[in-house]
Order: sequence, then structure tokens, then C-alpha cells
Amino acid sequence: NNCFAEASYYIDIMYHHYKAYNNPYINNYFHFVKKGYEGLPWEKQKKRLTALRDLVNSHGGKLQVVTFPLLHAMGSQYEYKSVHDELCRFWDQQGVAHLDLLSEYSNFAPGKITVNRYDAHPNELAHAIAAKKMDVFLSANMK
Repeated sequence: NNCFAEASYYIDIMYHHYKAYNNPYINNYFHFVKKGYEGLPWEKQKKRLTALRDLVNSHGGKLQVVTFPLLHAMGSQYEYKSVHDELCRFWDQQGVAHLDLLSEYSNFAPGKITVNRYDAHPNELAHAIAAKKMDVFLSANMK
């Protein structure tokens, strides 16, 4: 518990940035994510995703999936394209409708579609783009 950091929003942010920067698990998070789509971890995850599809189907539902790219890494050298390709193959094999938003963001610099340089979550523009595409996708697949 760091009372000094809790007394100031700015100090709290700086404190957590310092901790994250010095934590090898957080510092290499996106490399870790990419490795999750290879080998044994990916085989285990595919079984879990198939079980999720089966559970939804068994309750009368129809699983539909939307994949967001890692927005902080957008650009001509987007290094996670192989992950998108793997997910597309998997969902096609499972017969699950799938929307990959990678192409929707490919012409944007990360700073235009993320909250800020420290927060890679989608900002308002990115959410608006996704909402428009998801509306079309869901409408087409709900019939």
C-alpha cells in the first residue's frame, strides 16, 4: 500500500508506470500474447473456444466473434497479422461467423485510435468505427 501515491493521481500514475516498466511480464506482454497463438497454449485455447461455441449452441444461441487488432501496433509492419490469420482459420473451421476489424484500422496511426500512448484501448473514434462494422455484421448474421 503506497499512501503517498494514493494522495495524488499524477504520482499514482507515475508510480504504476514505473512498476510496469520494471516488470518483465508486463513489459513483454504483447510478445506473450502473440506466443499464445502457437503450440500447446493455442491447442488448449482452441479446445476452450470450441467448448464455448458448443455451450452457446446447446442453449439455442449462435456464437459470433469480433476480433480487434492490437491498436498500439497498427502500421505497415503490423506484427500480429499471423494471429488474425490463425483466428480466421479457426473460426472458419468451427463454422462461427467472424468479423476481423484489422482492415478497418489499417490506415490509422495508433495515436488516432487509442486512448493515449500509455493506454492502448480503443478511443471514441475506434469504438465508432467498430460499432458501425459490428452493426452490419450482426444484422447480416442474425437473420
